[in-house]
Amino acid sequence: MWGILRHTIGATWRWLKKPANAFSAALTVFGFAGFKDDYQTWVGWFQGIGEMAPGLLRRATEMAVAVLLTPYIQAIAFILAAAILFRKQIRAVLQRLNDEAGVALAEALDQQRFISAQNALHRIMRSQWARTRRNLSERPTSLLDTWKTPIHVDHSKIARNEQFSHWCKKALQVFEQENEEAVKSVDGDKQYDEVTLKEWLAEKYDEDVFDEFGPI
Repeated sequence: MWGILRHTIGATWRWLKKPANAFSAALTVFGFAGFKDDYQTWVGWFQGIGEMAPGLLRRATEMAVAVLLTPYIQAIAFILAAAILFRKQIRAVLQRLNDEAGVALAEALDQQRFISAQNALHRIMRSQWARTRRNLSERPTSLLDTWKTPIHVDHSKIARNEQFSHWCKKALQVFEQENEEAVKSVDGDKQYDEVTLKEWLAEKYDEDVFDEFGPI
């Protein structure tokens, strides 16, 4: 019997150690102690709230509408909606600005700035040299090419994107061969000096321009 009593007391104590359970138990005890008086009090409160509720609700609605119609709130709402809608584009722009600022700082301090292979590949893909190469090799398009059905899949465009990605990977391999000092391995993963890569891409673009229009 003592074991059952001890187990019951222990279980009750563990249950009361939770703040929510202790609070509900206290409310229950105090509620039963003055149930009749409390009941009458609660009934009076609810009756008063029921009488005031329509007016309070109408007033709260008017205040909410007045606040929402202010120019500042509308501007903030528009900015938040645009930020949510274009969050991927905004994140990409901010990342690019951060990268360019990092490269500019490394150039000013005459230091190296190593980035991952994936970021190095993205640097090549969005470089002026790679984009110009791709645009020069694009096939001419007509107005009919823009009229696509919602379920239309442009397999040639998909294949061309894959070829461009493969070409940029080959370009990164050539950069690695020509600039071994700008490549290092960290935990088995290659990293590339973005400053040297930027200069190398600029040189490649100049070479294409001279090949196209002749030397200066």
